Amino acid sequence: MKKINILLLFLFYCFSLQAQNGISGYVNIADFENWEKEVTLYEVDMSGNELKVNDDLLAKATIDDSGYFEFSGILFEEKDRFYKVELKGIDDRPLPFPNYTIFVFNNTDSLYFHKGGQLFESYTNSNLADLEWQKFNQFNSNHNLSNDSVFQKKYKPYLKDSLQILMVKLISIKQLKDKKLLEKDVRENEAYYRALLEDFQSSDLDPHDYAYLENQITKVELSDVNFKYQTSLLWNLVATLLIIGLIFSYFRLKQKSETPLQVVAPQLSTQEENIKNLILAGKTNKEIAGELFISISTVKTHITNLYKKLGVSNRKEILKENDRKQ
Repeated sequence: MKKINILLLFLFYCFSLQAQNGISGYVNIADFENWEKEVTLYEVDMSGNELKVNDDLLAKATIDDSGYFEFSGILFEEKDRFYKVELKGIDDRPLPFPNYTIFVFNNTDSLYFHKGGQLFESYTNSNLADLEWQKFNQFNSNHNLSNDSVFQKKYKPYLKDSLQILMVKLISIKQLKDKKLLEKDVRENEAYYRALLEDFQSSDLDPHDYAYLENQITKVELSDVNFKYQTSLLWNLVATLLIIGLIFSYFRLKQKSETPLQVVAPQLSTQEENIKNLILAGKTNKEIAGELFISISTVKTHITNLYKKLGVSNRKEILKENDRKQ
């Protein structure tokens, strides 16, 4: 009996803890006649470029005369999800803005809306992902991210160093994608994004939510492979042309080396040619002078010039050169 009582007390304690989980608080409205007396609860889809409310309504909570409402924790999933609470007007009556708020929540958390001036005033949420997401939104509102310089210097370091919750990182990366800066950043920090993708894959996030990042990394990898392939083809072409040029030069040089040198015959004057023929005929200087009707000294002068042009030093060499040519 004692054990049963202990078990019942334990179950009651667990039920009490569960009852504390959920959403509660106040909608701050002064004119109930312009509003539905119900707060609607939706789950929000984060797979697109922007947060999108799912069509399926999760629940409605009645608002009492003080503006108080609550949603039980059993309505929510175990995993962190984005949710939206909204108050709708009656017919076409104008609504103050905003008439809703979006937050991160799961069935172990507690969220409380405080009394204040706006419809949904500031709230206290035990969810750590929501706390980081709110800080991220505040960061965005404090910086002009449409300025590329600010975006590069402020946003990217904040994304990489300050954000720790994966689902918040995922939203921040989508902003890079929306600004068409993701591909460039993946190229510059491929190792970081590859490690981040592995974190996403090992988490409980829906693979559909980060499929675009996986596709972007694959696109960059294929582009790098194609660039390396094109570069390799270019270098192979250069190397092939270089080898062909070397082979062509080698055969040109070899052909030149095998071609006999054309020896240019010395240009002899008519008198020198006559004297050469007489020397080959065995004539002496005196006989040459007699036949050509010139002095012996003139004969000697012509013979000296003849030796220089023929590259010889005496008559015997003239005879040997003549025999070699014959």
